[in-house]
Amino acid sequence: MIHRQSAPGIPPLQRLTRANGAGIRGTPHLSLSDGASETVSGERVWAEVRWTMADGSAHEGQVRVPPGSTFGAPVTVWTDPQGRLVSEPATPAQARLRAALIGGLIGASAGTVPFVCGRVLRGRLERRRLDRWDTEWALLGPLWGRTTG
Repeated sequence: MIHRQSAPGIPPLQRLTRANGAGIRGTPHLSLSDGASETVSGERVWAEVRWTMADGSAHEGQVRVPPGSTFGAPVTVWTDPQGRLVSEPATPAQARLRAALIGGLIGASAGTVPFVCGRVLRGRLERRRLDRWDTEWALLGPLWGRTTG
């Protein structure tokens, strides 16, 4: 499900659509570099696909499909309004996880930035105080003379 995330009157930057009639156009080939004949459980293979958009324009591209898919098997592809392939949108659970992680990162940053700035400011003030103390000690120290035997 894609929600429109733009203000009224302003078009969204990109709206994903599910292309109808997408099918495998050739024999899917393995994406393994060692030439293995079997895939790891759950691994997908690359295949050339062809699909037609709602306006009737035909498109081609490469997508990952389940191993063993045959020529002409239907597959789901996600496209932008121009018909270019894009990745599948995040599920609601993935979107919630991403939002929680980003929110946690922003929260930690919101607490860390003032802390670090305070430490830097404190360090500068401490150095300035010690420099002034050294200057005064250089002036007043010799006046005390030698007080120990």
